[in-house]
Amino acid sequence: MARFQNVRSAELTAAPSPPVEWIWEGNVAERNITLLTSLWKAGKSTLLSMLLARRHSGAALLDRFVQPGGSAVVTEEPAELWRRRSRHLDFGPNVSFYCRPFASTPDRGQWLDLVEQLVEEKKDHGVNLVAFDPLIHVLPCNENNSTAIREALEPLRRLTDAGMAVLLLHHPAKREAGAGKSSRGNGALPAFADILMELRIAPGDPSIYRRWLHGFSRYQETPRQICFEMNVTETDYQVISDQDVSDDFSANWDKIEAVLTAAGAPLTRQEVLARWPAERNSPHAGTLWRWLNRAQELGLVVMTGHGTKLEPCQYVLRVKEQKAG
Repeated sequence: MARFQNVRSAELTAAPSPPVEWIWEGNVAERNITLLTSLWKAGKSTLLSMLLARRHSGAALLDRFVQPGGSAVVTEEPAELWRRRSRHLDFGPNVSFYCRPFASTPDRGQWLDLVEQLVEEKKDHGVNLVAFDPLIHVLPCNENNSTAIREALEPLRRLTDAGMAVLLLHHPAKREAGAGKSSRGNGALPAFADILMELRIAPGDPSIYRRWLHGFSRYQETPRQICFEMNVTETDYQVISDQDVSDDFSANWDKIEAVLTAAGAPLTRQEVLARWPAERNSPHAGTLWRWLNRAQELGLVVMTGHGTKLEPCQYVLRVKEQKAG
């Protein structure tokens, strides 16, 4: 009789929970698969382009931290189109583009070869994000066959097991199926993903580049709804509304306040993380950065410093500053 690996509940509670290593805070994480679905020409590739540029510069995207690093993109678009985008947005030197790798629907052997080459990108160039734009152009199966889809998707675990994040761009069904159900084909694809994002065109004036990004996942960091617009230079987005920033900030402000109160002196973000309560999972550095920015906006803390190595940003409770004066 075959024996199967199991984990006892006592082992689960005894082992510490490893932190989630976010590539793009709340949306794309190492060892996780994100499915991004939207209508054709609604902005999926543009959003991906912005993410690649932020990975080079280390800047935030939609007010959420982006981890600098290397990326690989498997795309149906020609190299010339990405070359034009690279003149507009600086991707940096550490992005590999696999433009139209297959002339027709690949067989399983070709698909496995591509996945193995992407694993090598991690070893050779430190790539920790792989994006498929769109996924359906490289899968060796019909998207409506649930068994075939599951078998075709399983090799992507080679990427996540290697510590990489996987971002799958996909098209929606012909008929509107409601929030969390927009992806085309059967339910095997969204069920396989860890994080779901749906990009929707906002109703109203079609001349305004306004979009809604809806998120569904097991992680509290995933924003449930963000409304944003393209800026006039088409190099960044302006967030109009983020319903979740205040929600997860409010749920964690008491811990930040306790750490700053106990310190009695200004702390850097790294020092706040080092003093985080042992009984609580510490947040990602980018999440803490966002929470402290929100606290500063609300007048709860005062920030000093310029964010450099010699003068790092430090935070102190505003009430402490008033008492000291």
